[in-house]
Amino acid sequence: MDKENVLEVKPTEPTRIGTVEELLKYQKDFDTGFHFTDKEAGVILDILEGHGYELGHVNGELFRGDLEELPNRTVWEEYPMDDVIDMACEWNYELILDIDAERQNVRDFIDFGNKQNQYNSLKAEEQILDSLFEQTKYGRQVENLAVDIAKDIIAAVEADKNVDAVAHGVAESIKQYSAGGKSR
Repeated sequence: MDKENVLEVKPTEPTRIGTVEELLKYQKDFDTGFHFTDKEAGVILDILEGHGYELGHVNGELFRGDLEELPNRTVWEEYPMDDVIDMACEWNYELILDIDAERQNVRDFIDFGNKQNQYNSLKAEEQILDSLFEQTKYGRQVENLAVDIAKDIIAAVEADKNVDAVAHGVAESIKQYSAGGKSR
């Protein structure tokens, strides 16, 4: 954890955001640029809770509270909504991989049905999270990269350049982006 962003002992404890209604109110009151539906807000809060975290704010500044780091105490750190959504996407993806592996090695048909239901539920949440991810700064970076790649390919084809060399250059650009930035 980045210790410089941790809110240790401050006179103002973040106001907790623990319900869908509270998250929607926070988003509206502080015009964060994100506009969640009830379902989207619920998915975000459920994933955070399932991983031992909660949200809070101080005068509109968003914080993530770690409920498990210290006994009987929430450890708060500034955490912008872009990062909350990105983190939720990553955790959901990891859960999909885990449950997919489990459903490939089941005891019986009932176990398979249960794992399949969990898998389907996580995949439905993935669609919701993907639409939220597109609204984040990371989603916009991915979109801008895709546009740049498409422009480079079109320019190379129009100039009769070696398409293989262009494809190699594109692959290198993607590797550099993935190593330095967030991506899904």
